[in-house]
Parts: sequence; structure tokens; C-alpha cells
Amino acid sequence: SWRLGRQWALHEVQERFDAIERTLKPASFPLAGSVTNSLAALSGCELIAFDASGRPTASTLNLIKEPFDASNIGSQAFNVAAHSVGSQGAKQSIPLHVAGRDFLAYEFRRQSGLLSADSASRVLVLFDRRRIQAASRRAAVLPLVTGLSTIVLLSSLTIAVTKTLSVRVAQLHHQVQQIAAGDFGATVDDDSQDELGRLGSAVNSMSHQLRNLWQEVSRQQSQKLLHQLAAGMAHQLRNTLTGARLALELHQASCSDDARDEEVQVALREMLVAEEYIQRILVVGSGEHQPNRIEAVVDVLKEVRDSHMAIAKHLRVGLEWRWDEDLAGLTVADGPSLRAALSNLVLNALQAGQWVNVEARLLSESCFSVLVCDDGPGIAAEVAEHLFDPFVSSKPEGLGLGLPVVRRAAEKLEGTVEWRRTAEHTVFEFRCLAQPASSLLRISD
Repeated sequence: SWRLGRQWALHEVQERFDAIERTLKPASFPLAGSVTNSLAALSGCELIAFDASGRPTASTLNLIKEPFDASNIGSQAFNVAAHSVGSQGAKQSIPLHVAGRDFLAYEFRRQSGLLSADSASRVLVLFDRRRIQAASRRAAVLPLVTGLSTIVLLSSLTIAVTKTLSVRVAQLHHQVQQIAAGDFGATVDDDSQDELGRLGSAVNSMSHQLRNLWQEVSRQQSQKLLHQLAAGMAHQLRNTLTGARLALELHQASCSDDARDEEVQVALREMLVAEEYIQRILVVGSGEHQPNRIEAVVDVLKEVRDSHMAIAKHLRVGLEWRWDEDLAGLTVADGPSLRAALSNLVLNALQAGQWVNVEARLLSESCFSVLVCDDGPGIAAEVAEHLFDPFVSSKPEGLGLGLPVVRRAAEKLEGTVEWRRTAEHTVFEFRCLAQPASSLLRISD
């Protein structure tokens, strides 16, 4: 910028000199003091005129206080200056110190045929170097100021943007590290629409997918572990239950007390149900599938009611059962699955509250629901979201296996199971498909 400004200033000086030369070179009038002063005022320069012998004839500078020896400043000096820059014959300037000031001097000769004997034949045009430098500075200041201010502005913006981006990148790095450490609940709070914002959204999506995948893997591992445990324990339990059932049958055969006979019948029935459950666990653990067993809906409800009445009496919990009369002609595709689901729901309700109400309703020709309601404290908040997952329980002694059985039974019977908290009561609703017994008989035929 400084070099360009100086070139502009020198170019302006050259143009002013060319204008003066074009004006004075062909002129025939003498260059008196008034003429040179007027020209100097108009052109902003100083003029010194010389006659043919080299004596100053006119000057706009005061040469009295500081005499000026022009004998050593001839055309040869300007020719040497032009030759030094490789442009022979070009108009070149030389530095001069005149009257206490520094100038750049240019020289031209007037046409001799038009001049009188006392006229000036050679003219020096002097330009003040301080003005040239001032013009150079003025020409350089604008690009300098513009460039420097632009650099400062861009640097400030770059620092601000870089700081903002570095903070966002650090946050993104921290969240990714948390996700890599197993905290799949970590999210990136960046709603920007730029590349980093889209990257943060992708990280959030990845975290959500990893969380779902981890839950699915945990669920599968839990189910696999459950099958392994069930296969090992069911074999021992079956032998123990078989021995207990045989002992009860022997006791029933030798006991003549009719009052105790009903209690023994209940115990035997529960043992048979338990043996059936264990047999199903053994079948599942071996990788086989137990065939469905069609049963009447009302029969299943009665069995579950009778088996849990004794438990309710022992726990001193009120237990009420009601079902629609229209359920009498309906059946379910697998009675043991319905029995297992209702048994778990009713048993959980008996352990949670002081009063339990079970109500079966016919929703349509092919669907019914069973509502199990208790007045207990409800489901703990920390397990509410994963209530039906294996090994999830709020009870200190619970294993978290009952409600997964309920959900599996609902899926098998093409139904659903849901829970809600209503008016200080916890309600579990089990829905499944049902068919009239006559239609099932026609299908089997």
C-alpha cells in the first residue's frame, strides 16, 4: 500500500510537470517574476528559469539568503538519472536542496527559435518532497486502514467463531465419551442447523438406537438366563412336588375327617397346577413347544378364584370376583397361558393391597378383558417404564418374573396387558381373543 501510494504521488507529479512543459516550452513570452509566481501558484510547484549562460533569470524561491549554484546542474545530470533507470531520453527527476527545502527537480528547454536574447532558455520545475510524501501517505492510508480494520474484524470474528465451535466440539466430544462409556442416556443439546448441529442430531440418534439395542440385548440375555435357570431348577422342583403330592394322596386316603378333605383337595389341585407349570418350563428350556390346550374362559376364572381364595384368607385380604354371564360360552386358545397370567396378576394384587377386585368383561364377540384392581400404593416410579421386562421388580424378595409371564401370555393369546393408576387404585387390564366353543369344535372337526 505504501509503495502503491508513492507511485500514485509520483505519477501525479509527472503529469503536473508534463502540463507545465506543454504550456511553457512553445511559449515566446519572457518568464518574468510575475509570470513564474502565477504559474507556481496554479501548479503547486516552484520554478527557476535560466538563460543560455546558466544564470537564473527568474525564480519563485528566495535565492538571496541561500545562493543557488546551478552550474553543476545541467541537462547531463538529468540524462545520467534517466540512464540509471534504463530509459534514455525519458523525463527523470533528481533530488535538490534549495532555499532550505528538499525538492524533486525536473528540467526542460524552451524552443530557441522563439526566444529573445534575454529570455529564459531552460526551466527547472521543483516539487516539494514533503508534499510528495504527504500525498503518498494520503494515498496509502485508505488501503492501509481498510486492510488493517478488515484484518482486525476478520480476526475477531475468527476468534469468536473458533471459540464457539471449540466449545460445541468439546461438548460433543464429552457426550460421545459418555456414550462410549455406556451412558446411552447422554444427549447433545445442540439445535443448530449447521454441520455440527446435524452431527449432534446423528449422535443423539445413535445414542437412542444403542439404548434400544442394549435393552434388547439385556432382555434376550435375561430370557436366556431365565431358561437356563428354569431348566435346572424345574427338574428338582418336579421331583419334590411329585413326592409331596403322593404324600398328600396317601394322607387323604388314610384320613376320614371330611372337614379337612376340602383343604387337601385344594392343596392337591395347586400341586397339579404347579407340576404343569414346571413341565411347561422344562419343555421351553429344551427348545420344544407345548401344544395349546383349549379351555373355557369361565373354567379358568373359577380355578384361579378357588386357588387364590385360600391365599387371600391367609393374608387377610378381601378378594371379590365378578364376570359377565356372556363369557360362559367362550373359550381361549390356550387355557394354561390365561391361567398363568391371571394367577400372577391376582397374586401381585393380594400382596400389594388390603382389598382386591377382579372383574371379567365381554368387550365384543371375540374379545374379553379381565381387570385386576387393588388399593395398594402403586408401582414404584423407578420400575414403571420397564415393568414387564424380566428381573424388574420393586419387591425386596421379588425376582421380576411374574409380569413378563403375563406379557408373554398376552402375546400368545393375541391380546395386550396394560396398567394404570386411577383414584388411588392400581388397575391391570388383561385383554385377549376368545371364540365360541361351537366354532372351535367345527374347526377341530
